[in-house]
Amino acid sequence: MGEEAMLKLFTVYRGQLLTLPMRMYAGEKVAKSVKKQFNGHNTAELMHKYDYSQRWISKAIGQRNN
Repeated sequence: MGEEAMLKLFTVYRGQLLTLPMRMYAGEKVAKSVKKQFNGHNTAELMHKYDYSQRWISKAIGQRNN
């Protein structure tokens, strides 16, 4: 973030409790991106990149665990 940005954040919000989402983007947007980037063999890479479970990634790309 950098020291200058942190000082601005501190000045504006000091003393307040901030609640931030776990993820920056909506699931639908991430799912589209995952689907575009999936090459058939990079599920683990996508899991780490987007911080989602294997089950979520598989669902996003349309794979079924049968």
